[in-house]
Amino acid sequence: MTVPASEDPRQLEVQQLFTYSVPHELQMQEVAVSGPASGDALMQQALSMIVEKGWMKVLEAPCCNAEVTALRPGRYYAVRICCTPVAMAPGEPAVVFPSQCSQLQVFRTVPTPPGPMQAPALSQRARNALKLKWTLPDETGGEPILQYVLQMQPSPLSWEGMPNTEGFFEVYSGDERSFKVVKLAPGMRYTFRIMAYNTLGPSPWSLCSAFSTQASVPSAPEPPVQVASSSDSVTLQWTAPPDNGAAISGYTLEVDDGRGGDFRLAYTGSNTKATVEGLQSGLPFRFRLQADNIEGRSFWSTPAVATTAATAPSIPGGLGAISVSCTSVTLAWQPPAATGGSPVTGYEVQLQATTRAARDVLGDDWLIIYDGPSTATTFSALQPGCSYMARVSARNKAGRSSFSIATQFTSAPDAPAAPLLQDADVDSTSLLLKWQPPPHDGGSPIASYRVEMRCSPSQANGGLDEASVSPQHSLALTPHYLTIYNGAECCVQVTDLMPGTTYQFRVMAINGQGGSPWSSVGSATTLPSVPLPPAAPAVSACSSHSLHLSWREPYGQGSPVTSYTVNMARLPTPRHAAANGHGHAASVSGDSEHSSADMDAEAAAASCSVGGEAQQRLRYETVYTGPALSCEVRNLEPATTYSLRVRAHNAMGGSLWGDTATLVTAAAAPGPPGSLAVAAASAGELHVSWSPPLRDHGSVVSAYLLEMAAGGRGGAGSMVGGAGGKAGGGGGGSSKAGSSQAWSKVRWTLPAEENGAPLTGYVLQSRPVGSTSGSSGGDPFADSYVGMEMGARVTGLEPGTSYELRVAARNRVGQSPWSEMETAATALRPPTPPTSVAAVVNTGPPLVLRVSWATPADDPGGLAAEAVGYEVEALSGTAAPSGGGGGAALRQQVGRVETASLVGLSPGCTYTVHLRAVGAGGSGHSAWSESVRISVPAAASAAAAPSAVVGESSGSGDQAASGTSEDLGAS
Repeated sequence: MTVPASEDPRQLEVQQLFTYSVPHELQMQEVAVSGPASGDALMQQALSMIVEKGWMKVLEAPCCNAEVTALRPGRYYAVRICCTPVAMAPGEPAVVFPSQCSQLQVFRTVPTPPGPMQAPALSQRARNALKLKWTLPDETGGEPILQYVLQMQPSPLSWEGMPNTEGFFEVYSGDERSFKVVKLAPGMRYTFRIMAYNTLGPSPWSLCSAFSTQASVPSAPEPPVQVASSSDSVTLQWTAPPDNGAAISGYTLEVDDGRGGDFRLAYTGSNTKATVEGLQSGLPFRFRLQADNIEGRSFWSTPAVATTAATAPSIPGGLGAISVSCTSVTLAWQPPAATGGSPVTGYEVQLQATTRAARDVLGDDWLIIYDGPSTATTFSALQPGCSYMARVSARNKAGRSSFSIATQFTSAPDAPAAPLLQDADVDSTSLLLKWQPPPHDGGSPIASYRVEMRCSPSQANGGLDEASVSPQHSLALTPHYLTIYNGAECCVQVTDLMPGTTYQFRVMAINGQGGSPWSSVGSATTLPSVPLPPAAPAVSACSSHSLHLSWREPYGQGSPVTSYTVNMARLPTPRHAAANGHGHAASVSGDSEHSSADMDAEAAAASCSVGGEAQQRLRYETVYTGPALSCEVRNLEPATTYSLRVRAHNAMGGSLWGDTATLVTAAAAPGPPGSLAVAAASAGELHVSWSPPLRDHGSVVSAYLLEMAAGGRGGAGSMVGGAGGKAGGGGGGSSKAGSSQAWSKVRWTLPAEENGAPLTGYVLQSRPVGSTSGSSGGDPFADSYVGMEMGARVTGLEPGTSYELRVAARNRVGQSPWSEMETAATALRPPTPPTSVAAVVNTGPPLVLRVSWATPADDPGGLAAEAVGYEVEALSGTAAPSGGGGGAALRQQVGRVETASLVGLSPGCTYTVHLRAVGAGGSGHSAWSESVRISVPAAASAAAAPSAVVGESSGSGDQAASGTSEDLGAS
């Protein structure tokens, strides 16, 4: 700075001594200008508002320009530059001169929105309200504050507005600088912030301030939640409720009695989980919760229901038998005192037998006799007079209770159980029946047993009949039970039974209460025995030389009848029949009408019957052995009395001989006269004499026929006599091996030794003579008979064939060696019937029937026997073939001829004539030839001249045709 020259010189001198500096200082002062102003008015208002002490040094710099920062927007500032000279001399303190200031200048900064406000402050506090206040923002931006916006979180209660993105709710907007927020929750902490607005916009949000309403009792807790349970406890858990400004210090939990009763304290403490014990099982308990803080207790929560786990019920009580009979018991009991929290769904009753008889039926373990909801049951399978124990348990959904203490009872006595049968000891005519006492006597001692027995119905209704059963066999035929024993023993011997018969029996036990049920039906079969003796045989056909015998099969007594033996004996001739002229003929007929001759024959048979001792003296011979029920006996004597009897055989042996049948064979032509003598009485007369025949064959000789021929013209004549007799048939002798064309009878004797074991049977084998072994090298013999008999009939053989036979005996050890072989040959087949049969009646006295025929043709195969004779038969209209009818029959046997003459014709009768051939070698008879019918003229024509009546073939019964011929020889 330059000092003017006009100054004091001393000043110049001083200036020269000092160094001068003039620093510039920028001073500013904010000027409060109210309202808009400009120009001189603004300057005048500013000048009036300047406070001298309000200047502030903003910048000190030597240069002439400067930038001032940190100014407030929208404000008016007064600015000046002040200079303060400073003189400094070396070694001297600086000299500061008075400042000089420039002229004032006033300007305004650019206005802006307000700056951040201070966080709202709490003015008042209540339980449900907060009053807030705030100040102007530190920086208003140079413009007046138009309004304030207050936001908070969380929202007041029942607030309907929506939060902004930051979760704040706007609760106030206005120009006031305080606001009371109501409807707040007690003791709740809320956060607030505020914003100011001017004409240029809003300020930033203030910092947040948080305030709590005045504390209160906690809110009512939510109902506790059941998280676990047992039969006597429940575990509950809950969440803490709002504390309303004061920390929760504890909780109180209460529970009722499970049946809707009053609540009681169950828990108190600070935990949010509690286990309540000592509860009754299976009940729905109600729980309620209360929270405590320093302000007091909250309201009770809504009651929550928690159920304890159910358990099995307690033991039922009062089990007892209210009704007991011999076979049933009724048990009753009381429900359990505690159900375990679950309804009782059923009961189980068990029964155990303590008496042995009952244990045999029910077993040793406890037996379930009832399972159901009722409190009473009836069991109807008791054994009479037995002791039992019963017990009961209850159950629900949780399980089953323990069983009650067993109660004991005894059933009433009753009739015993059925006895137990044992195998009977058997014999051929007796049974030893045995049984065991019943397993239970019914509670009363056994007094006796009753045994009933009968013949098996299959046999009583089978082949037995009353005629074949002895009177002492009382059980042989009845199919109904008969009482055979009453007594205390457990066995009985039954005798006089039929061998080989099955019997059924049953036993009843009796005590003081009555009789038991019948035991199971036992069955026992007596041992087999020899058959019963057959009944007397019946004669179905009888001629002068043969008869046909039949009989019924007797009861085999447990073993089938396998064969029969027929014996025959000749009885002495009655005296009245032995003399000539007093003979008689007897025939057996099935007709109900008898002639006088038949009754004479029956009288003769009765007169010839003999007693048992006489029968023993008779010489019986076997005439048949085999399995058939009939046989034919040949080679009999005419008008002779015979006794026949039959014996049956089975595996056990032969029966006794049956009753005898006595019969008289039919009469036949008499024997030849004897002592024929001729004496010359004169030259034209001969005296011929003879003696009566030795046998008249049952019919008085009524006439003699004398024939004579002149010497040199033929052989001597023969005398033929007889009236109405039946010609006898041929027969054969017996041998060791008899045979026919298809079978062979074989007999053998006992072996020399049995070697210590009884014989059990025989084996008979046969084979054709000359047969060889098969391709396998085996024995060609085949079994023909296996059995106990010492004779057999071998069937199925070829006619005219020789067979080798051998036999071996058997016992239980084995089979004997084979016997020596025997050879037997079968007979040839019978010859074929004769053919070309013709018949002629000579009507001159006497009446003679002449029959002619042709010899049978030879068999091309050579298996038919040669005809060695013929049997000619002429049957009257009432006669049957072979003497089966009641009419007259004329029979004659001739040799190898082709004609035969029959005498004894009855005038006026029609005869049917046929004949059959007799085979050689016992081959038998051929079939009958075709029949020829011929009628004999009546007696009135018998005195006429001799003539002949020719018969014609009748076929199957054609009517006879008659004719005459002048020459008998021509016919």
